[in-house]
Amino acid sequence: VNPHLSGLGEITMIRQLLFAMLALFAPFTTGSVVPTQCPNPPRTNKTVPCYVVPKCSDGLGQVITLRNNTFPASPITPGYTTSVRLCWNSTGIVLKGQLQQPDQFRNKYTKCRDYTFNADSVEYYVSPINNSMPKTPYGDPVRYIQLSVGPGSPQSMWVYYVWNEGGKYGQARDPVPCNEIPYQPVLSQNKTYWGLEVVAPFSVVGSQENGGTTQYWRVQIARIANAYRKNFTRGLFAWSPTNTTYFHESFYFGVFYLDKWTAPVPPVPPTPPPPGGSGATRLASSVLLVFMVLLSCQLL
Repeated sequence: VNPHLSGLGEITMIRQLLFAMLALFAPFTTGSVVPTQCPNPPRTNKTVPCYVVPKCSDGLGQVITLRNNTFPASPITPGYTTSVRLCWNSTGIVLKGQLQQPDQFRNKYTKCRDYTFNADSVEYYVSPINNSMPKTPYGDPVRYIQLSVGPGSPQSMWVYYVWNEGGKYGQARDPVPCNEIPYQPVLSQNKTYWGLEVVAPFSVVGSQENGGTTQYWRVQIARIANAYRKNFTRGLFAWSPTNTTYFHESFYFGVFYLDKWTAPVPPVPPTPPPPGGSGATRLASSVLLVFMVLLSCQLL
């Protein structure tokens, strides 16, 4: 502890250090080289991207820079760069991001299930690719989780299961408790950047198949960038752009491939006892029968 700093100064220094680490996207450890090519990704829309998600013990994946989601491009594109990197562990799929926000930052959404998407925020849509999840006639996800997070606080999130039969809009049906989503925002001192780390837990985004995990996922990552100027403007950015003002069209969801993923081994059920009981039970029954026969002979 630095005796020359007040408590507030120490907190500021710690936040600056944390943000610097996040901004550099330092890997968790130095490990094996992470592949960049997805092997045979299952997707109907061949134009959507595929991303190799390494294990967190191997480091972070390639940098994704979100692109304009609307056509023509947003008027506030310069100065609002959004970059993310990902990895996965036994808990879920980890997303780390760095977001430019050159305007004086304002955010009033700090509570669980606040409408974070009405301010500067990141949206993370996740659905596993497996046989148990509902799909559109084109094979795209109908049910997915939407995590919308903002910089206001670790509870600044809107998390729901969303249903969408393939249209531009999703229908939020079932809320997810915010305490089930590990999330940490980080603000820079001069408020020109903010960073985040959020986890999409397998226990929440998965399904009953394979214990909630699978190797391939359909995912969209988006940014709502607000320019707080005299004339308020908003920019929409996405990993897999829909060329509209919406992010929910699952036809455009990209593909995640979890590197080094293996299917969980199902537990071996116990072997049922043979007909008539176990060997010890049958032996005890035979001894009892012999004893009863001998006793009967003595009585006669």
